[in-house]
Amino acid sequence: VATQNKDIQTVELLLRSGAHVNKKVDNGWTALMVASQNGDIEMVELLMQCCKHFEKYNIDTTVSLLEASKNGQVETVKSLLDSGIHVDERDLNGWTSLMKASRYNQKKTISQLMEHGANVTGTDIYGNTALMIAAEYGDAEAVQ
Repeated sequence: VATQNKDIQTVELLLRSGAHVNKKVDNGWTALMVASQNGDIEMVELLMQCCKHFEKYNIDTTVSLLEASKNGQVETVKSLLDSGIHVDERDLNGWTSLMKASRYNQKKTISQLMEHGANVTGTDIYGNTALMIAAEYGDAEAVQ
């Protein structure tokens, strides 16, 4: 709840008191996922700092990157990628952050992902590339 409400002071207090940073709530999401979806860069950086020990490639960081990309949270995407999360992590359907950003017409996020070396030719489980997804949803600028 503190993460959803962007209450960084409460989150800091909870973390200092031993709260588990990777604890999931009823919907299966962690604080990092929520902060990433909301584009709360300060919260994302705090949570990433607290969980330096966890693997860079796990469902928590993958969902966080995909949600931030989908929602056009450019600074959050940059922070997650700068922390070492791989730009081409995939969800269960094989979608990458570039595919999510392309689907939701997030041009600035697409540029950020491209700067970090996103694979433009990768396909999802159905054979779709990010370019095909952008074209399907009618964003000529994103396709370019």
